[in-house]
Amino acid sequence: MSRGSDPHPFLIHDSGIEARNRIIMFATEEGLRHLAESDTWYVDGTFTSAPSLFEHLYIIRAPLGESALSCDYAFLPAWQPQEIYKEMLTAVHDKREELRFYIDVTTAITDFEQAALNAISNKLGPYVNVKARFYHLTQSTWRKIQTLGLSNRYKEDDDIKHFCGMLDGLAFLPVDRVSDGMDYIKDNTPDGLEDLVDYFDAT
Repeated sequence: MSRGSDPHPFLIHDSGIEARNRIIMFATEEGLRHLAESDTWYVDGTFTSAPSLFEHLYIIRAPLGESALSCDYAFLPAWQPQEIYKEMLTAVHDKREELRFYIDVTTAITDFEQAALNAISNKLGPYVNVKARFYHLTQSTWRKIQTLGLSNRYKEDDDIKHFCGMLDGLAFLPVDRVSDGMDYIKDNTPDGLEDLVDYFDAT
């Protein structure tokens, strides 16, 4: 698939209409070259820009000056287990290998979704530092609050709001103190928030 006065193919992967969880991915050769040469990747998703056949648009960006260049676009299904993210990253890897681009990435920054974090760590290897943004942590907590039907309590009870802030605040503790912080939170969990704490602890 290509378009323009100097067309080049940019469809790099399509798992097909018969696939249980179809993935379609787009990238240009120039974008993949820039991605391969960058030491930092930003891997992030949105639900608001995906076409109707898909639930999720995932974009891999790399720094460019004071901004970032979008190098790869992946349309993902509603259900996104770790294997979906692995397939996405494998497609990028295979196309990059085909073009003989060799990566220099040392840091990958992504949203706070465990399946994505695991897939990125697994695919990029142990020498790549995978980080999650604090903003995405707070968004993940808020989505779970809504899913558990706790949003009204959160809005109306300052103690509940403070407790949820303590959960997110664990991100600012030294690594060797996080376990102690989690124990403190478990010992002081308000009634009805046990499932939220269990989710946070598992994540």
